[in-house]
Amino acid sequence: MGLQAYKPGTVTFDGAVRFPKEVRTTKAGPLVTMAGGAVLYVRGERVGTASVVYQDALGTMNEAEYWGLTLALDLARRHGVTHLMVFGDSQLVIRQMLNLYKCRAPNLKPWKKLAQGMAKWFSRREYHWQRREMPTSKEADKLAGQALGR
Repeated sequence: MGLQAYKPGTVTFDGAVRFPKEVRTTKAGPLVTMAGGAVLYVRGERVGTASVVYQDALGTMNEAEYWGLTLALDLARRHGVTHLMVFGDSQLVIRQMLNLYKCRAPNLKPWKKLAQGMAKWFSRREYHWQRREMPTSKEADKLAGQALGR
């Protein structure tokens, strides 16, 4: 087995939720539209974006943020990144991925487990919180918003 080539990448993620004008509920809660967005840079060059939308979801804003994170991790893997810096504007998700916050919410535990498993794809990964106003956060936010039709 040969050495894996070093390919650094930086990815920014965001999640978004839209509540419909006429709220439909189930026994589990209200149905919303969730979206995620991600932007990937390799060696300073924008190489990929991803966005996805899920209609009639049972979800929260934090679940949408995790969805954006998993989308970002998948995007980086598909581009062959080996060393990844992850940026997001969700303090909760970033701090849970760093194990600074415990994940107590039952609805977030599967998302965190999924993201941690996906993160193992990379030889090295770092997580950084950044303000929503940062240009790369705005870019990921725009993709998630476009997926929602904003």
